Amino acid sequence: MFYISTCHKTDSVASCVVSNFTAPSDTNLILNKFSHLEIYIMLDTLKLVVDVQLHGRIATVTTFRPPNHATDQLFVSTEKHKIFVLSFDQESHRVKTEAFGNVVDPKARPADLLRYIKLIKVDKSDLLIHLEGSLRF
Repeated sequence: MFYISTCHKTDSVASCVVSNFTAPSDTNLILNKFSHLEIYIMLDTLKLVVDVQLHGRIATVTTFRPPNHATDQLFVSTEKHKIFVLSFDQESHRVKTEAFGNVVDPKARPADLLRYIKLIKVDKSDLLIHLEGSLRF
């Protein structure tokens, strides 16, 4: 059995978002580079804060701010229908996973399932995930 791996990190950017991810006063640029996220702080120049390797190919990245939180969190979905929420721990300067799950729909076409994601705030404790015209919790 063989193990295949790339020698270089991906250098092309699939998407990006701007948020207050690392601290309430920081403006962060978060780059989706397919298999990893690069989180920069925007000062006079861009400074890399953390590079997060992920197991899987990222489909979408969205930010949101939960109630009673000072910073934003990231909602990430992969092409294998995995979803997870990431936050930044200011004490250890690491990204941690707040929640994770799977949104496989056997009736959906794989190419269309996770292309468009919207987070809709229902009340203070729930977020509704809108996936391609269908509603999921």
